[in-house]
Amino acid sequence: MSKPTYRPLFWRALKLVWQRRILWLVGIFAGVLNTGAVLEIGFRAFNPVEAGQEIKYLFLSNLIPYFDSIRIYFAQFLVISPLRAVITLLVLLVIIVAIVSISVASQGGLIKGALSRRELKTKDLFDLPRAVLLRILVIDIVAKVLVGILLALSTVPLALLSTNVLANLLASLVVLLLFFILTLSISLLSILAIASAVRGKHRLADSLEEALVIFKKHPVVVFEIAVLLFVVQLVGTLVALLAIMLLWIPYTILFVLATLFPLTELTTLVSLLIGLASFLVLVVISGFLTAYQYTVWAFVYDKLRTGKIMPKLHRFVKTFRVL
Repeated sequence: MSKPTYRPLFWRALKLVWQRRILWLVGIFAGVLNTGAVLEIGFRAFNPVEAGQEIKYLFLSNLIPYFDSIRIYFAQFLVISPLRAVITLLVLLVIIVAIVSISVASQGGLIKGALSRRELKTKDLFDLPRAVLLRILVIDIVAKVLVGILLALSTVPLALLSTNVLANLLASLVVLLLFFILTLSISLLSILAIASAVRGKHRLADSLEEALVIFKKHPVVVFEIAVLLFVVQLVGTLVALLAIMLLWIPYTILFVLATLFPLTELTTLVSLLIGLASFLVLVVISGFLTAYQYTVWAFVYDKLRTGKIMPKLHRFVKTFRVL
């Protein structure tokens, strides 16, 4: 076995993403199709399910993202003219197709940019064969559907036991452990399959098979990397929140002064500027974190193909035995 490679790998990814800032912009769009349900299932496990709700409704609301908002929105089509409804649906369809297409291309571009020895221009990052883009899209769809089904199924035991506090608590723990692990596994398999599709230019079945083989051979490494990246994501989110809080300090001071002096217009202007700056900070940090995660997984995929990473857990056990 080789020496530990986590730290050099993470630092190498950080250095690359910092130098190739174009990846930050690509990361903003790639994050649209990220499977964020890994954290969502954890939070849902601690939230009691409302008694009296139909399991069918709970299933649909968890299977389809933003189900409640979509249902309310489409209810408005009943009160508008058919022509306006059709035009609105077509516009929404075009927007959705455009966003999904850019997101798929961005995911492939991040993997391509991470594994390229030289910094690529924007057009080179998005210059991927249609077959590769189609594979990435199918992988994303399959992952989203599977995660949606798991999230939907996770509400069933909680709904059935919602009237019993102790039973609901025990069911929540089971949901947290079982469905969280399954959801996380799907997310990890999808990113490895995307890396395989871009790097190896395999067929879809080959990419999925290679991702599954890597996952089965190195499950400890994959989960350890996922945990470390979760910590990075958490730290990055805290940094973003801290930056936004600091940005709003001038507004708070102006708001206090506005109670003493007529500063309404200035306060409104500063509020708009700080709101825009806060949004930009959030978007930039989100793009950076997404680009960093894809870069790390691209490096991990490359190394795991040859089995060059020893899990931290194995190194700990080996060190403990020596002691």
